[in-house]
Amino acid sequence: MTKFFESVLAGFRAVFTVIDDLLAKVFGFVWHHVRETWDFIRPTRFSAFTLIAGGFLLVATDQGQELAVRMGDAGGVFGGAMIVFLFAVGWYAFQAWYWARISYAFEFGHDHRSRDWRVAWMPRLYAAFAFVFAALALELVGLRGHAVVVLVVGGVFVAILVVRMRIAAAIASSARLKPSERVIDAFKGHERPETFRDLAHASRFTLVLSTAFALLTLVAIMVWPVGVGQALGAAAIAFLAFGHIVPVGSAIVIRSRETGIPIITTLLLWAFVISFLADNHRVPVVADTVGISERPGVPEAAEAWRLATEGSVPDGTARPVVFVATAGGGLRAAYWTAVVLGALQGECPGFDRHLFSVSGVSGGSVGAAVYATALHHDMGATSARLCGAPQRADKGVAAQTLGVLENEFLGPTFAAMFYPDLVQRFVPIPYFPDRGAALAGAWNAAWNDVCDRDGRCKAGAGDLDSAFLTVAGLPREGAPWRPILLLNGTHQETGKRLIASNVAVTADVFLDVFDLHDFVQHDVSMGMAALNSARFTYVSPAGRLVRATDGEEMGHVLDGGYFENYGAVSSAEIARAAVKTFEDAGMAVRPIVIQISSDPDLAGRDLPEATEGFLSFREDEGDRVHWFANEVAGPVRGILNTRTARGVLANKTISDVVESLTTEIHRFPTVVDPVFVHFRMCADEDGRKPPLGWAMSRESRAHLEGLIRAGCDDARRDNAEALARVLEALRTPVPVDCRPVDELDVTRCAPRQP
Repeated sequence: MTKFFESVLAGFRAVFTVIDDLLAKVFGFVWHHVRETWDFIRPTRFSAFTLIAGGFLLVATDQGQELAVRMGDAGGVFGGAMIVFLFAVGWYAFQAWYWARISYAFEFGHDHRSRDWRVAWMPRLYAAFAFVFAALALELVGLRGHAVVVLVVGGVFVAILVVRMRIAAAIASSARLKPSERVIDAFKGHERPETFRDLAHASRFTLVLSTAFALLTLVAIMVWPVGVGQALGAAAIAFLAFGHIVPVGSAIVIRSRETGIPIITTLLLWAFVISFLADNHRVPVVADTVGISERPGVPEAAEAWRLATEGSVPDGTARPVVFVATAGGGLRAAYWTAVVLGALQGECPGFDRHLFSVSGVSGGSVGAAVYATALHHDMGATSARLCGAPQRADKGVAAQTLGVLENEFLGPTFAAMFYPDLVQRFVPIPYFPDRGAALAGAWNAAWNDVCDRDGRCKAGAGDLDSAFLTVAGLPREGAPWRPILLLNGTHQETGKRLIASNVAVTADVFLDVFDLHDFVQHDVSMGMAALNSARFTYVSPAGRLVRATDGEEMGHVLDGGYFENYGAVSSAEIARAAVKTFEDAGMAVRPIVIQISSDPDLAGRDLPEATEGFLSFREDEGDRVHWFANEVAGPVRGILNTRTARGVLANKTISDVVESLTTEIHRFPTVVDPVFVHFRMCADEDGRKPPLGWAMSRESRAHLEGLIRAGCDDARRDNAEALARVLEALRTPVPVDCRPVDELDVTRCAPRQP
């Protein structure tokens, strides 16, 4: 086996030598310096790689900067969150410095510091830049005081590294100490170590201590993934994890030198080979109290809604029926969905009785799931008439949903990703908990925390860990009305929609779509149903679908945004089926179709009202032509942009359908004055956009809460107008005259003339 690896390595070296010679001939002097610099960095590549990764995470991404903003939310300059963050950065800085120094000892011997100034300073620079990146991330989000503290601590840390030997000598001299040869040997080791055994005792002790700390952290996260993740925070978790990767990776490199076997390459190949055995992302089922076969079809649900809303509007008026489609976009989409639905619920008691369905994708599904769970706890005020005086005080649907979603959910996800999920990649038995479950667990922990803190929740009513069909409720005759949820995922193997719903997902209503409950032949939790729609790329892994009845593998579920990011297709399908049922019953209805979008970069041509004339390119500041690496990146860019374009098309299509309801009276004879509104997310006055991830600052949340009373267009205040238009449609009865048309065998309704 050793000879085989040596042959493979020899082949790679020969190829790299040819490439190196070619680059040297083409670029000459410049390539010589590049190669020389790489020769100094190469032995310390683990420190360099993790430093670049951590710096990029914090500084170059909106999500990383948002994590830095949350440092200000979590306390002052010397608050607990800041202390934990400083410890994590310091831990990584120490490991990056120490094991870079050890790597140079293997490469150049223990006297490497005298060889070249770059060898002497490179490890110190790794430690310094760990603090610089952390401070820069804090400065970019306006936390200057926090940034100064990080820089001061980092400066002291690096200064100690530079003068540590002088300090030790001064202390020994002032105390008149004569260290024994044994103590000196503990820090000295061989002049040029060749194997791990040649390292100094202190180095081996540091490696053992680091490994023990990593194992202790791993066990803690396996037992309390949500608690540890929330306590430390995502930024601290990332630095802590990198600080654990550096010594382990360095030890592997040392062992590779001993054996001549490329252990890291071998481990990566091993992980690839066993990947089908190590898949720990199975979608779990729960003990259900409602069988999946008990779900009614959409026509039966529509009839149940008709009976449940009798008397809610004056006789002889069209009955408002609301259909909501809410787009994906991580936590910002979830929070924006909660803001819109919470505002409607607060302004119009009984709104949820007229809310027929919510079709969600990704973060929109999470917001819809939290809202539906709040309704399950009877938090909304009710009234005999739609938008009338409430029969009891409002317990706060908006307060509960927004309180849940103000938490940081990336910490538990990162904790599971960097520890048990990473270890699982090398273990051929799916045993370790996955990061998807940690994310869903964090949602549920936030739900229960707000319940316990404010006492809003009904005892024993169920939470996000409870069965989906129990919490969402079955929309059938005789049961209290609960809106139909359509949580849209994507089936990886076919690219089709995969919907979790409290109605049967049948082909006569939904075209070319799969039913999640039919796939797993069991119920899942409310949080897991939302997660299956919100499996954000790489942050949440693809869920493995296994039929509970016989263990048959049914493929994988991905984020619903892969298919269409607006939820508009499913919303249009269920609206069409419901209106048809109301028509058969001869009932006049006023459809109110609401689209909630969560893309701050939505161009003017992508708005639902932009349906006339020719589309134009370069009309928006975001329009640009991509040139760099387009040979490789072009197909990926095209696929991602096509995903967005499908959502925009679906949004415009449903807007066009609503508009056509007033003109195609033969096709929709009982529809009266339909309404379409669009609640749009946008950047704040400084151009900052809510981040696309699972953590948001207080500032971003406040911005979204303010959007409902303002808008993206200051001249029109479009969101405020949309809210007013929906409330007007709900509050103002439309008198109608309905009469049978014998030759068509239908009932036709029209607004009554004054």
